[in-house]
Amino acid sequence: MKTMRKKWLLPIAVFAIAIASAFASNTTTAEAVPVLGYIDNPLPCHISVQCSTTGTIACKSGAQTAFRMNGSGTRCDLPAFKL
Repeated sequence: MKTMRKKWLLPIAVFAIAIASAFASNTTTAEAVPVLGYIDNPLPCHISVQCSTTGTIACKSGAQTAFRMNGSGTRCDLPAFKL
């Protein structure tokens, strides 16, 4: 009976430590991810510039604002932010 307890104790302990580590290492700050932003002038989604997915200042090239490509890749309508 005691050997059967020892066989189950190690996997359960490893599983508990893995769960605790996953919750302990959870980060709450969002990191800036570099993405391509596109200018809509003269052609829509043609000129690309380096932007970010997070931030507060809009990504611009000159006086024109850049936008990210949507998930389907058909339009540039998602906000892009300065790196």
